[in-house]
Amino acid sequence: MIRSASKAVLPCLVLALAAPALAQTPARRAAAKPALGATERADVPLPPPPAGTARVAAAPASSGAWLGLSVGAFAAFDRGQSVTGQVDYGFERTPPGWSRLQLEWHLVAAVARPSADTQLTRTELVAASFPPAYRQVPTGSEHATALVAEIAPTARLRLPLSSGFALFTDAGVGIVQTIEKYERNETFVGTSTTTKNVTGLSLRTALGLSVDVGERVRLVFEPLAFDLLLGTDYSAFTPNIGVAYRL
Repeated sequence: MIRSASKAVLPCLVLALAAPALAQTPARRAAAKPALGATERADVPLPPPPAGTARVAAAPASSGAWLGLSVGAFAAFDRGQSVTGQVDYGFERTPPGWSRLQLEWHLVAAVARPSADTQLTRTELVAASFPPAYRQVPTGSEHATALVAEIAPTARLRLPLSSGFALFTDAGVGIVQTIEKYERNETFVGTSTTTKNVTGLSLRTALGLSVDVGERVRLVFEPLAFDLLLGTDYSAFTPNIGVAYRL
């Protein structure tokens, strides 16, 4: 009887031991098995730097774009003068093959309000003179004012030198809009007022220098700058100084 009981218990014991292995389905076995050709990933340390050198943190990414503000003089040729202000947005686009020069594209918006007073005269013949002589006789005055607004894309070539110092030249063509007002007071004529709205072309050119005073701040000085305004009476000498901030 004991022998028959042991024969009945033995199959049950075998099934109990084999149950965990039988519980693994083919899908589970496939998931547990590594894919063919797969290898375990491991962190590979970087090689040590060469002798005499050390690793440094990477510099922060920069957009290469600048936003500048400047003020200066607007000395119109024979048409008065005033202060001018301008906003300048620029970005770097140096061709890959250039080794020393740098190319920047800029969009400049400027505003000025020149004014001037002019004495009006007429030419008269001096009586009883031989040979004939002429003289200028005052006949009144004229007060002229203008609002000059200009926007122009320009190209800038920079020549970097030492210690953040660089020389540059600008050139560009844009559009100018002026509102001109002339008030005349003439002898035997009286007072008259004339207003003109003129749209024309703007030719900008300049020579200047810049100094980097930090990673994001640059001082810009243009001692030789000219605006030739075609279609208006307000071509001018426009030196200016300003500051630009790297975005």
